[in-house]
Amino acid sequence: MKRIYWVICKKIIVRHLGQDARRTIHAVLIAGLLSSSIVASACDLVPFQIAGDSGKAGPITIGLGEPDNVAHPTAWQGPLTISTASTPTCTVSDAVSIIERPIVSARGVLFVQTYSGSTHFVYAVDASTCAVIWRSDGFAGTAIFGTNTVVVGAKTTPLDQACHPE
Repeated sequence: MKRIYWVICKKIIVRHLGQDARRTIHAVLIAGLLSSSIVASACDLVPFQIAGDSGKAGPITIGLGEPDNVAHPTAWQGPLTISTASTPTCTVSDAVSIIERPIVSARGVLFVQTYSGSTHFVYAVDASTCAVIWRSDGFAGTAIFGTNTVVVGAKTTPLDQACHPE
């Protein structure tokens, strides 16, 4: 699509404009194409839609284990299981237990908030292998997930282009 757009624009520019105008428009078009690539590379974290003891976000389905309240769950005992269309179901480490909302994902990385007593943690988990790739320091409250960042307590952790915590 970008190539077709570029060819049409180039034909219009060559036929009707002078050399300086062509250079200016060429620079603007290149900048536009580059900025659209940058925007597309953002880690837009998608929340899981949870019903009962399971959730879904895009191609990823998770099992959360036994809920604290069957009618209105707010926490799950685990174990956390993950399945995708392209990988078999796997089970995440027992360290990721007493799971609570929010649970979000981007580019095959799940961010799962857990707690023990009054201390909360966020784990980053690879959806295809169930490997824990990062754990936050303990914090109080709820994690905030933004574009390219995870905020836990007073600490903001940036996410790289693969949506892995840096």
